[in-house]
Amino acid sequence: MKITLSDLFKYGNELIIPKDPVSLYRYMEHIIEVCIKRKYKLENILEIGPGTDAVFNYLRPNEYKTGVLIDYNEEILNYNKERLSEHALELINLDVMDQQQVKSLNRNWEYIVANGVIEHLKNDKEFVNNVHELLDDNGIFAGSTVLRKRLYNKWDHAAGHYRRYNTDELQELFSDFEEVLLIQSSLLQELVRPLFYGRISHMFNNTLEENNAIIGREFLNYGTPPYAGIFGILRYIMPFYLIIDWTLKNHGGICFFIARK
Repeated sequence: MKITLSDLFKYGNELIIPKDPVSLYRYMEHIIEVCIKRKYKLENILEIGPGTDAVFNYLRPNEYKTGVLIDYNEEILNYNKERLSEHALELINLDVMDQQQVKSLNRNWEYIVANGVIEHLKNDKEFVNNVHELLDDNGIFAGSTVLRKRLYNKWDHAAGHYRRYNTDELQELFSDFEEVLLIQSSLLQELVRPLFYGRISHMFNNTLEENNAIIGREFLNYGTPPYAGIFGILRYIMPFYLIIDWTLKNHGGICFFIARK
């Protein structure tokens, strides 16, 4: 299992110059996860905790056989149903932390995506075990999370993060998988976050549990990059950012994980 820079340009070519304003790490996330799907010809896709920016936004409706979204928040599912109306997606209102509910699905997927999920969970290992159970043999689990414990900051608290990881912890978290690839990214974005704390200052005094309960709705307010107004120019710089970020992929504040069962 290997992803190269040339793979990203080959399989994610239409995403290299993004159409809509996107944060640095989301830009990398979209390209990497679409690349995985296309390179390994994965047809049955499940996304857990899609938030407001599901991976299906970046796939054509006819390039997969089945697509499923799972979330415990029905409001998020309804949002995606409307936004992705051209896709024939199955929406399941379910808590993947409940093993009995997971078993009740009685099915498996080739490709499972969960972006920005594990850092929101008190018991991340149980979640990863449940995902492992939902995967086909040789299936791939991909997603993103936050790195570098010393970078834990007010943004993490506002976003409802219980923790940041180091790479050794992530290797241990995915120890039941046959193969794990970790790609570090977006250190620049993590370092400049304090410049934009004003956008989320109203969430600083909440508990982590309170912020987790509202994060999906709040993302619609502060999820748009602060540089959206000049993105018409910045979008043409993004391919150069991709090359530089990939070159420095051992130095990042965000981690993309790819785990094969």
